[in-house]
Amino acid sequence: MKGEEKAISGLQDKFSFDDFKEDILKENNLFKKIVGTSLIFFILAVFLLLAKDQYVVSTYKKVLPNSIHLEEICDIAFKNLFITNPSEHLIHKSIIKDLEKSPMDFDLIKVLKIFKVDGRICQVIVKTESGLRSFLVEFDYKNSYPFFYKLIAATEVAVYEHFQGLDTTNVVNDKGDL
Repeated sequence: MKGEEKAISGLQDKFSFDDFKEDILKENNLFKKIVGTSLIFFILAVFLLLAKDQYVVSTYKKVLPNSIHLEEICDIAFKNLFITNPSEHLIHKSIIKDLEKSPMDFDLIKVLKIFKVDGRICQVIVKTESGLRSFLVEFDYKNSYPFFYKLIAATEVAVYEHFQGLDTTNVVNDKGDL
């Protein structure tokens, strides 16, 4: 027994509780610093992901799932002409300034037909309170634009005879009226 007590007392001299406690506290502080730094980087990464501009356009996923369609951009950009704050991502700044000076003089009830005329031009047939109207909408194309296209001109043109027969009897406007 005395030999065991000597061994235990020798160990106590080498490994005191205070030294052990001090080592644990140092390791614990290092662990806290590592976890805190990791948490800060994680929060920063999540913030950067959420704060990044994200643009989603495609609604015709069955045809070409990974491409931007001029017809879709044409639809969205043309409707943007009628809202209070049109998007600079879709409409050129000069058009937005013109809209601020003199907004559209008619209310858009519904976009009836959109089709691509040329590489950067589409035609939009709309129903308004005064009847059918047709517009040629021209876009500028740049890879730097969020949607690759930006509306640069919208010119009213005659509605062709084959569009006169479009069924517009039960078209509901934005207010829910027929």
